[in-house]
Amino acid sequence: MSLDERLLEASSALDFEQVKSLLADDAQAGYQDPETGYGPLHRIILSAKQNPGKIELAQEMLEYILANGGVWMQGDSFCL
Repeated sequence: MSLDERLLEASSALDFEQVKSLLADDAQAGYQDPETGYGPLHRIILSAKQNPGKIELAQEMLEYILANGGVWMQGDSFCL
């Protein structure tokens, strides 16, 4: 599994330490799954919706990823 795919998994799990580690190892903060178009930001938001007790953690993660090159959307447009 690539670093970018692992970043998506860590984002879905709201595993902030793993996200930071993967970004430090050159995972791409702007990576988006070619099938769904979802990137780390999308995955974090979807997980936070299912885990309302982790909203603050999700917000920290979103800010961190955005500060490190994360993008909401690249290429073709789509909506959640």
